[in-house]
Amino acid sequence: MWMKQTAFKYLALLLLLMSIVLVLRSEPCKAAEDRRTFSFYFENDLFADTDRHYTNGIKLSWISNDLTGYAKSGSLPDWSLPIIRRLPFINEQGLQRNVGLSIGQNMYTPGDISSEDPLEDDRPYAGWTYFGIGLHSKNERRLDSMEIQLGIVGPDSFAEQTQKFVHELSGCQSPNDWDNQIKNELGLAVVYERKWRLLYSGTVGKSGLDLIPHLGGALGNVYTYANAGMEARIGWNIPRDFGTSLIRPAGDSNAPLNAQDPRLSRDQDFSLY
Repeated sequence: MWMKQTAFKYLALLLLLMSIVLVLRSEPCKAAEDRRTFSFYFENDLFADTDRHYTNGIKLSWISNDLTGYAKSGSLPDWSLPIIRRLPFINEQGLQRNVGLSIGQNMYTPGDISSEDPLEDDRPYAGWTYFGIGLHSKNERRLDSMEIQLGIVGPDSFAEQTQKFVHELSGCQSPNDWDNQIKNELGLAVVYERKWRLLYSGTVGKSGLDLIPHLGGALGNVYTYANAGMEARIGWNIPRDFGTSLIRPAGDSNAPLNAQDPRLSRDQDFSLY
């Protein structure tokens, strides 16, 4: 079993490295405002040799090209335009505007998945499978993201089947109490977040650093919270974006901001930070 788990870890690492290579070898053929961005996210506590609480997350997202002239471009359905015109931040002058779509699944388990009985004072088994649509507006210094997520928790999220399949494949401990998971319920969340690029130093082909604080919150029946934080990056060829993207609402911030992004340069093959 130990060899099977080790092999599975190396396979996961190999898939991650392959995805990085594909990104590094992609040909930059369009300006930043004309590019669409696809991202695949994988978060798992496998590499920390734990299996508890927030134990796995996968997400696929797409961010559109700049829709500054959305009303005349025909890129959006007519019924959506009156709604978008009433949204805050989206219609300010001098901003890039993007639409984001995402689909994902989060998985949560108690601290001891070998137990066949519910554990008091511990996180219950739960899955959250969702679809999200977001609107992003940004300039050189600020990114505003508004997102609506719609999904389901409970057996119809298929988190139980996902975890049991992966654990059987990897030879890990089989979870024994999914029968007591949270019951089926439709979920809705409305999310807003703002990020600032307070500091950016560096050019393509040189070392640099940046500082990106964020502030936001969510309201819904799946989660309601306020959040604040900050990311600092230092390294080589730091991307011109708004920081590391994570599996969380309004977390898609890795689309290139402008033509100075090293990912759009034919002369620079990698970033390290």
